[in-house]
Amino acid sequence: MKCYLGHSQGTAGGDQLNLSLGVWEHGIIPGIVTTPAFADDIHASNLHLSNQHMQVGSDGMDSVILNSKGFGGNNASAVMLSPTVTTAMLTKRHGKEAMARYQDKLAETLTNAKDYDEHSVKGLSKPIYRYDHNVLTGEDLQMTDSEIQLPGYANPVDLKIDNPFSDMSDN
Repeated sequence: MKCYLGHSQGTAGGDQLNLSLGVWEHGIIPGIVTTPAFADDIHASNLHLSNQHMQVGSDGMDSVILNSKGFGGNNASAVMLSPTVTTAMLTKRHGKEAMARYQDKLAETLTNAKDYDEHSVKGLSKPIYRYDHNVLTGEDLQMTDSEIQLPGYANPVDLKIDNPFSDMSDN
């Protein structure tokens, strides 16, 4: 991705997420097209480096790892599951009928999003900007080792939770 966007640093995780969603939508992994060849000293035993675009189909990857790297090395990594894997997990958890209801609601949402996009492109929708509106700082939060209390919310964020996806394991 860096060959297309440069060294984005602060937005690198978002850039990678956006690119990954594009791969799942269009089924193409962009090649690293800014070089004719890769250096001989790259340790690539578990990598497939390519300077050509690769057709993988929309189901060609079950997951991706997004990395946010800074000058100190790898600052954070996150695993993203593909839409296909996520849909299978949701169907397993909630059933086919619930997923059919979701698809109906999604169709309405997509229509509304398309309408909003068309209005935006035509300059008909106006953004709303409220400077410093509902901005929280660290001092606004009450934090312990087990919870975070947010102002205006009755229930705290519980930090001691069981894995809600234990039923997704095949083991």
